[in-house]
Amino acid sequence: MSKIHVKNGFEYYCSRNCYCGIWQVYWYFRPIGEGEFINVQCGEVKTCKKDVESLISSHTKAAEYYFQRLQKLSDIEAAKAALEEAQQRYLKVTAPDFGGRGNNPNRDERIQKNVKAHLAAMENQLKTAEYYSHAVKNRNSK
Repeated sequence: MSKIHVKNGFEYYCSRNCYCGIWQVYWYFRPIGEGEFINVQCGEVKTCKKDVESLISSHTKAAEYYFQRLQKLSDIEAAKAALEEAQQRYLKVTAPDFGGRGNNPNRDERIQKNVKAHLAAMENQLKTAEYYSHAVKNRNSK
């Protein structure tokens, strides 16, 4: 973890990861005293330090953004619905009668690979929602 910066009642830091030679930078922030850091998504392509500092320059907007994102991340019902939809799609594309149409031989394999990856992402999203919901409950119980 990199250095934690403090500004306007918030703590923020970045994490840098290199995947296949491409650097990915993620910025996280939280109000001082809160338990969980939340990923900041300001730009369409990438979020820079100036974007994070611009967000937290207004304390009320940043706090509102933080708690809205925390609520969205902790929504277990939405995560379960998305997981069920992904499971249904997975069952559909892995059925024996799926595919075999058209002149693209790799089409069915690509669809199955993408649906399997989406199913794994939805399972991860449910775990994340459960984690954040426990964090929200612990914050509310204090």
